[in-house]
Amino acid sequence: MSLGLSYAVLAWTEPSLVPPGCVLGTPGCDAPLNVSAALQTKQGQLVLNANSLLTPALIVNKDAYFLNGKVGIGTTDPQSGLEVYNGVRLTSRVAADRPACDANKRGTLWFTQGAAGVKDSMQVCAKDAANVYAWRTLY
Repeated sequence: MSLGLSYAVLAWTEPSLVPPGCVLGTPGCDAPLNVSAALQTKQGQLVLNANSLLTPALIVNKDAYFLNGKVGIGTTDPQSGLEVYNGVRLTSRVAADRPACDANKRGTLWFTQGAAGVKDSMQVCAKDAANVYAWRTLY
């Protein structure tokens, strides 16, 4: 009696095209993400619905860009931590919902929409020279 051991070794095959030109079912062409509810990770940049891979970035729907530690909304080349093309709207909140101003909230903007006959209010959480944190009215 003889006992034999056999096994197959499969080599990785590079796809002939990159998605979306790659035909599903071709090795390396099937969707690597969003195929299950399991947590998935990826090294390198991830580009969603964009045509450029020139700069390491996460590009979402050609409108929001996360690159080099900066976020651009409506701009492909943000020069600040957050750069928004067009306006920024802060959700109206009532002053009672505003959190306490402290070192963790420092730099936070807060907008309170005034009732009829009462002006709106824009405040920032800031520290003064005496190291006292408080909401400072800008408008």
